[in-house]
Amino acid sequence: MPEEPSGKSDCGSNGWDEWKRYVLGELKRTSDYTKETRDKIDAHYILAQKETLEKQKESLDAYKSLSEEISEIKADIRGLQIKAGVWGLAGGAIPVGIALLIYVFEVMAH
Repeated sequence: MPEEPSGKSDCGSNGWDEWKRYVLGELKRTSDYTKETRDKIDAHYILAQKETLEKQKESLDAYKSLSEEISEIKADIRGLQIKAGVWGLAGGAIPVGIALLIYVFEVMAH
């Protein structure tokens, strides 16, 4: 930080040259600080955007994985429904078959 002028004039122009150097130095320091701050903010913003994109990608990957698993489960359920129908048919056919055999034997016995 530039040293504040003492107020004494060494060049005969009411000390303006000394104040001018001080003001310009302060403006430069403020400008440099502002640029550094903007650069830091930009870097943090870019990092936050990258993290957000990575999290979105992870979420999308998880969604796709779950969607695939759900599709597989639906296919398994369809297969089980078909098997249940076949077993139900077989389970219903056995008593009907037994009843028919009993009927046939009764008819033959008369």
